[in-house]
Amino acid sequence: MREAAQKGNDADVLANGRKLLPALKTGTPLADLVTNLTANAATEAGETSYALSLIKPLANAHPQDWRSNALLARLYAESGDKDLRDKQITQLIAIHKQTSDDYFAKLHIFPIQKVKLHSGYVVFLYPFEPLGSHNSYLIAMVYTNDGKENYRIEIESDAVDQAFFKAKKPGERRFSVDTFRKNEKNPNWPESQALHGFIDGVFDYDVMREEMLKVANEIGPSKK
Repeated sequence: MREAAQKGNDADVLANGRKLLPALKTGTPLADLVTNLTANAATEAGETSYALSLIKPLANAHPQDWRSNALLARLYAESGDKDLRDKQITQLIAIHKQTSDDYFAKLHIFPIQKVKLHSGYVVFLYPFEPLGSHNSYLIAMVYTNDGKENYRIEIESDAVDQAFFKAKKPGERRFSVDTFRKNEKNPNWPESQALHGFIDGVFDYDVMREEMLKVANEIGPSKK
């Protein structure tokens, strides 16, 4: 089952998990591992309710387990439960700040939602704190229908842009919506960047996500 998970074979993981879980004693390390793998596979398969039924008790039993808590945040997002999603994001960020897990401490982002586009799909990545020199608050990785990475969209709030804006509207920021594409002929060349507009105010995941989806659906896949 672990090998199938490493290969991204969600169908096999989900099928095996359904068979194994009823036979395992709840709360054992093996049961926790199988639960996590099965919930992840169910999430990717779009079985949100089943995944929630597995991961919610696991996260409650292990409040410092970042893997189950990160998946729970995504499942709340994909089920449309905004209040629980936001509370879970806050909890996950708190876990990240105090973690003793070296691997988790080095992570800068976590997946928060997968959304189907007119063509392809997008995976939203939520930074634990604004990322990079341009302060990226949200990242959207855009994929083709066959799962090939196409380009990305970022919500940025460059510190340079705030000097004039903050004086007028304290507590608010100016955010830009930018797309980035790798050079197809030479991936070592700088990425191409395009500005698609600005959003003024406070960061709101739902507002930012909808603006990014609008851009992704308008652009469509790259023509190759």
